[in-house]
Amino acid sequence: MRIAFLGMQRAGVECLKFLVESGENVVCVIPNKNEKGSWYPSICEYAESKNIEVFAPKRISSVKSVEYLKTLDIDLMFSVQYDQILRQNVIDVPKLACLNLHFALLPKYRGCAPIAWNLINGEEYAGATVHYIDPGVDTGDVVSQMKVKIEDSDTAYSLYQKVTDISVKLFKHTFSTIKDGSFPRMPQSDIDSLYYNMHALDFKKKQLDWTKANDALFNWVRGYIFDPIQFPYFVFKGQNALVKRISRSVTKEVKGEEFQIIGIDGKSISVQLRGEIFTLEIDNFAECSFKVGDFVTD
Repeated sequence: MRIAFLGMQRAGVECLKFLVESGENVVCVIPNKNEKGSWYPSICEYAESKNIEVFAPKRISSVKSVEYLKTLDIDLMFSVQYDQILRQNVIDVPKLACLNLHFALLPKYRGCAPIAWNLINGEEYAGATVHYIDPGVDTGDVVSQMKVKIEDSDTAYSLYQKVTDISVKLFKHTFSTIKDGSFPRMPQSDIDSLYYNMHALDFKKKQLDWTKANDALFNWVRGYIFDPIQFPYFVFKGQNALVKRISRSVTKEVKGEEFQIIGIDGKSISVQLRGEIFTLEIDNFAECSFKVGDFVTD
């Protein structure tokens, strides 16, 4: 079987590595436009170390790109975290199937930032789906799925790593069914579908809104924490206090006024907030000069 592999980040590298170590014939790797990052491995470096051709078109759906892909006589095209939408002319290239591994339990969370949205919306489970690629965005028939429990301690970064782990497991399982021809096709229902485009979340706007209800605030903060590259923050005495972790506990005892710091432990502050105590670990704690009795709101 001649395979074209598209993608990036840890999931992409580990899935590609599985194919290579299983002796599969990967004829080319197609990376994302910005495939090198400080917090994830390079799929190009891995491909080149295994003498696999790297094909990096600006537009994969261009006539020139598609004509080249046709010369590779591709049986299967598999996308893992790839950043370009595949048009019908690309989908039609492989003989067997054109598949994608999406970081959500489709039909929920089609589109962008599914990990963050799972947290922001207070979901109980996140997951991954292998599906056929069609001209829509994550709307193709489902082949397989796997889910993982979301814990209160999860942030976008920790949940991303958990979903990456199960995605690699799902890929390995699904590929075995592809080889023996037993993989199913289950049409998606639009009844429970959710779609978010790339503009639905603005990760540049990371300031906490203390007026949000407790559940909404707790979930929003976790959805924006992607340590070490992104932290939500609140302004404290002119300094942006970067929130690295958040937890909460219900209390019947009022220890202070609303939004008041009632305790400090290491790099964490505890804040009285509408019948609960929120504990926030601050990444730049030393720069903020917190004191018990201070208020976190201006």
